[in-house]
Amino acid sequence: LLLFGLVLLAVAAVAWMLATDGPATPSPELDVAPLPEDASPEVSPRGVDGPGARLPLDRPDPEGRVPAARARAGLTGAVVDARGRGLRGARVRVVPVEPASLRGAPYADGAPLAATRTDRSGDFALEAVATGRWLRVLASLEGYATVGRLVSSAGAHLTLVLPPAGGLTLTLVDTEDKPVAEAEVHAGAGETRLTTTSNARGVARFEALPPGAVQVRILAPAHGGARAGPYTVRAGAMAEHVVVMARAVVLEGTVLDEDTGRPIDDAQVRVARPGQAAEAATNAQGRFGPLPGGGVGERVFLATAAEGYAPILEPVHLRMAGTQTVVLHLRKAPPWEGRVLDAQGRPLAGATVRYSSDGVAIAPRGTTTTTDELGRFTLPPPPVPAPGRRVVLLAEAGDALGALALRPDQLPPTPLDLVVERGASVTGRVVDAQGAGLAGVGIRLTPAWSKLPRQARTDAIVSRLHAFNAVGNQGLATASGAEGYWRLDGVPAGPFVLRYRQGGHEFPEPEPLLVGVMGADAGSKVLGDGITLTGEVVDARGQGVPGVIVTSKSPEGPSPRRRASTDADGRFELPGLSPGPHEVRALLAGRTGHGGFVSVAPEGDNHLRMVLDEPAVLALQVTKDGAPYKGLLTVAFGETGSGRAAARRHTLRVRGGKAVLDDAPPGEWTVEAYAPGGLRAQVQEVQVDSGRRGDVRIALTAGARLTGTVRSAGGRSVASAQLELEHPATGGRVKATADGSGRYHLEGLAPGDWTLQVLGRGGAPLREQLVLAAGEARTLDPTLPAAGRVRVRVVTVSGSPIPEARVAFRAGAGPMIRTRRPARTDRQGQLVQADLPPGLAVVTVRDNDGRQGLQSVRIVAGEQAEAVVVLARPAR
Repeated sequence: LLLFGLVLLAVAAVAWMLATDGPATPSPELDVAPLPEDASPEVSPRGVDGPGARLPLDRPDPEGRVPAARARAGLTGAVVDARGRGLRGARVRVVPVEPASLRGAPYADGAPLAATRTDRSGDFALEAVATGRWLRVLASLEGYATVGRLVSSAGAHLTLVLPPAGGLTLTLVDTEDKPVAEAEVHAGAGETRLTTTSNARGVARFEALPPGAVQVRILAPAHGGARAGPYTVRAGAMAEHVVVMARAVVLEGTVLDEDTGRPIDDAQVRVARPGQAAEAATNAQGRFGPLPGGGVGERVFLATAAEGYAPILEPVHLRMAGTQTVVLHLRKAPPWEGRVLDAQGRPLAGATVRYSSDGVAIAPRGTTTTTDELGRFTLPPPPVPAPGRRVVLLAEAGDALGALALRPDQLPPTPLDLVVERGASVTGRVVDAQGAGLAGVGIRLTPAWSKLPRQARTDAIVSRLHAFNAVGNQGLATASGAEGYWRLDGVPAGPFVLRYRQGGHEFPEPEPLLVGVMGADAGSKVLGDGITLTGEVVDARGQGVPGVIVTSKSPEGPSPRRRASTDADGRFELPGLSPGPHEVRALLAGRTGHGGFVSVAPEGDNHLRMVLDEPAVLALQVTKDGAPYKGLLTVAFGETGSGRAAARRHTLRVRGGKAVLDDAPPGEWTVEAYAPGGLRAQVQEVQVDSGRRGDVRIALTAGARLTGTVRSAGGRSVASAQLELEHPATGGRVKATADGSGRYHLEGLAPGDWTLQVLGRGGAPLREQLVLAAGEARTLDPTLPAAGRVRVRVVTVSGSPIPEARVAFRAGAGPMIRTRRPARTDRQGQLVQADLPPGLAVVTVRDNDGRQGLQSVRIVAGEQAEAVVVLARPAR
């Protein structure tokens, strides 16, 4: 009996194991990939752990205080198919997001922070994923598309829907139609980012892309970077395209003292290309290089710094294959000296002072220091930030922060005192329509730049907001806890906006929030109480189109803009809409679906069906000098009459003078066509009808070539002069930087009218009209006109100097005069500007308090004029 009972027990155990879905997938709790041992955890510079580190939060106590979390928050969610069924065994990874990728460009993400696989229900859990950066959660499973979702914090809960996969094959070739191997290829489809490498045949293949529009970014060791797309990817199909990579350009040059012309030894020079930078130091003769610059036609920045000099960030347009030389000039600049004080004005010893890395292309040596016993610090002149950014000087002492934010051309205040203060706490709660707390809702807090006065340039509040933005990676973020409560610490006083993100949607449009020195309570935010607009996007045959971006915007007031993507069946949902009219649009790689204005009502149908434009088919007949053409051809589409550069480009192979472009965007376009070897076609206007087939004849001829040397008014060559050619018919621009001897080379120019502008040292800006014929090879040596200079003094009514005033110059009643660098007055309220064209000029001035003034001055070649501009206090 005992033996019989044991047998029955064993049989029951086996039956139970079989009934529980066979061999189990490793538990998510046991299958979490830990951080590498050498990886440093990312925390806020203020000493506060990154987003989610204080969650889940408990309910506030009777006095309204929110206690800190008992555990670090992770990420939870589910991976399902297009029908909503859980997918077992899907791989889930969490990676930090490259900040540039947040703006839509397909940049590679960082190394995985953690990984796991879903259980039999499709659920997953990742613990201890705390970071001060945005995260991307990627889910993949064989046979399905890889799907990514951005989350602004750990602690989020999300559902990832994996549709059927589509594919994209890119063939990378150079201008001679030879394969480009070992190139990094980054693809971006919505919030998904994938990376691969081209093989020896130049082929890069993506087999698990979600259906929809795909943008591509390419980096090749011996070629320049390239961007391509958008390409349309369809489920179950492999799209094939060709990308032509430009020839490589190598940079070398010299760094000189601007005042003496002497070479500068041991200067740092970096080719600042996004995702691919190279750096070198100058020798005793001030020479550097060779450095890999990029491909012909690219624009790169040369960041240069040397001890005792102000760093610069100079644009260089690569137009000559092989080696291109440049000459860079640095100005002497004193170091920045200042103090760090606490909130009571007492000096702080041991505080860390540094320049923010936000947007900086190169940081001079020694850009981080520690204050002495009197709170004093000394730093070299600050690095130049990327265009549009500010110089941010940070002082940190424990969890206290002080900052100074200036434009690159501004001088630091005197005295330079950084006051550090502790940030406050911002709290709130998110609930559903019934008042129940919502867990895992992403909350993001960012500075409200539109609420700041324009004249507030060096205000402490503005500076702290810039510092907050820099160290917090575009704002702070967290997620709501189990009862919907959330909290953010270390927030400086000032205006902010709140964004709530749930299920891939943001609710609502950013809300203003004024944070005081004691913090702020955002109160309860109700999510899910709006109206949901459902619908589908179909093609002309009535079949659903996946991957279409659908947006809605209400013309009445600050209603939120909703954005969604269609699923595998072309269906979409836009939740949280307010009652009333909404403009709904659909877009997929240049194809549009017209929903028009839809009236949304609580008791209405609230369903919309949109028909997406069908892609057009263009049959191309291509000739070269009257004979059928064979080889690569690029067709560029630009908006007719817009005067802007081409918006979309397609590259294809032509055989026997014929090719078919089966994914042409419908509409009226200005079409340019060009091919390797400098071949161009006459610009023409084409009507591309949706779903129709059209014929286009393209006659290729040799493009025009323009070479020469830029000279100053005195006849000397102008090193590193900037040239720009503008084609009025298409709005296209071709830019070049002359080499160290003033030589330039432009080829493959379309025949027709061009406008040439030249800017350089030793003469006034030059502007002239050119007419280039097909195949013409013209030598043109632009000579900059004789120039004068003007010394501008900006003073108050009482005669006191006004430093930091912005100065611009206009040629009489004509256009603004371009200058190589922004012009501002020094501490004595003075500015000397050279290389101005002779004649009557108008000097316009504006200071940081909003005061404005202007003064006419006559500029004479070879002489220095004087202008005094008096700024009166603005009327109240």
